[in-house]
Amino acid sequence: MEKIKVGIVGCGGMANGVHIPSYKKLPDVEVVACADINEKAAMNTAKKHNIPHYYIDYHKMFEEESLDAVSICTPNVFHKEPAILAMKNGAHVLTEKPMAASLNDAKEMYYTAKKYNRILIVGFQTRFYPGIVALKNIVREGLLGEIYYARSWYLRRWGIPPSLTFINRKYSGGGSLLDIGCYAVDTILHILGYPKPKGVFSGIFTKFGRDPYFAEHGCWGSKWRIEEFDVEDNAFGMIRFEKDLMVLIETNWASYIREDGLNLTLMGTRGGARLEPFEIYRDVNGFRTTTNLQGDFPKIDTQQ
Repeated sequence: MEKIKVGIVGCGGMANGVHIPSYKKLPDVEVVACADINEKAAMNTAKKHNIPHYYIDYHKMFEEESLDAVSICTPNVFHKEPAILAMKNGAHVLTEKPMAASLNDAKEMYYTAKKYNRILIVGFQTRFYPGIVALKNIVREGLLGEIYYARSWYLRRWGIPPSLTFINRKYSGGGSLLDIGCYAVDTILHILGYPKPKGVFSGIFTKFGRDPYFAEHGCWGSKWRIEEFDVEDNAFGMIRFEKDLMVLIETNWASYIREDGLNLTLMGTRGGARLEPFEIYRDVNGFRTTTNLQGDFPKIDTQQ
């Protein structure tokens, strides 16, 4: 069987630390080329992972390579152009989250995929977490009744990424909402089956990133310049959907909280649920019950 030929656009941390190592574990996949405007980064990536060809222009890579699929690992604002060109050249696309830095960019990518009959998927690996898979099935089967309220959050005690590709809108398109808040939004919509929204009340704030104290002490071993920090580090929103469903979204890079991470709760007319710890709350024959469940990662049919 001929191997699936993959090209990489963007040779930074996500490409070298996640995408390429994951592809190398698949016997039917071969990474045949990588591209980055930084020639040293492209060359080092090719050398490190034994990739046959590297380019400083992804346009040339698409012209010269016969690619079945492409991973987009560039900063957020640079997802659209290579994704669209890859699909026009016949490749399926896996792009890093968020899908794009703007709604219009995301729409262009979506309609290009439809026009050229290509698969376009965003790297929301959280959809395959065992608890999230279970919650989606539980909601779909109606075990919690009608879901009328949900809360989904991805919060950090202290986790501002110092790189310009995160903290400067020119490269990121946004701050914590686009970086990790997208997981909170995608996860709850995925579980609820993508209900139709009717209205949104939201607010974004910058409470830590432009504070000299926090910039000087840095985060994850690195500091940043406050004059370059022009995105939000906190974002909150309430979404009202059809059928009297309300969803609260919370996300930030820094806050004074006890625990950080992705989590969610569901409230239904026949039961409730929480992701971490994974618990189901129900009423059985007049008795209030709490069921705690644990699981392992399921095997995923990659054809789906």
